[in-house]
Amino acid sequence: MHPTLLPELPIPSYGAMLVLATGAEWLLARRRARGLGLAAWQIDWLIPLLILGSAVGGRLAAATSGRWFAPGTNERVLFGAILLSVAVAVLYGLVLRIPLGRLADAFAAALLMGIGILRVGCFLAGCCWGDVCADSESLAAVLAPEQLRQIQTLPALCGEDVAVRIRFPAGSPAYDQHRQLGLLHPEHPRSLPVHPVQLYEAFAAWAVLAVLLAIDRSFRRY
Repeated sequence: MHPTLLPELPIPSYGAMLVLATGAEWLLARRRARGLGLAAWQIDWLIPLLILGSAVGGRLAAATSGRWFAPGTNERVLFGAILLSVAVAVLYGLVLRIPLGRLADAFAAALLMGIGILRVGCFLAGCCWGDVCADSESLAAVLAPEQLRQIQTLPALCGEDVAVRIRFPAGSPAYDQHRQLGLLHPEHPRSLPVHPVQLYEAFAAWAVLAVLLAIDRSFRRY
């Protein structure tokens, strides 16, 4: 967990990754748009609208999910950001009479690139951590069923023998959650081991991106 990029530079890691993701998405979408016969300005005008749509959508989804689950669990929800951004892009394409298929082709790869970068930002910030990798029976002895479901949504994949797991330091959101649930001694320096789902999602997004670009190149040869 590195909430700031460098100790001497108080720049939030997530904020830096957000800027990097936005820039990468913009440049990649611009590059692909040229090959699809779209004007660069059509992408340039859409990007600020997508930034606004993702910010509003993420916040609305967080507020809505807070009513169904634990209030205040998330400040932003990725799916809400994506859904409202897609709606904004569709409306933008209809208003300017841009073929929606071409617009989707221009942004599909860019979206995957951005999601991967943002998930690295989540990992550095210590948010969006995964299930606890521990014996379910020992956790059930101190937790109520609803609490156990909160930290082990897939118990079969959360045993103590999980190969890939990480502990976040004291002061991280995962550490605070485990403390509040009574799973950690007050002097314990780190959280319980958890799945680094942020990195799982980042690598998955980039893997899909690689497949998408490979398919795209194969189509362009014919």
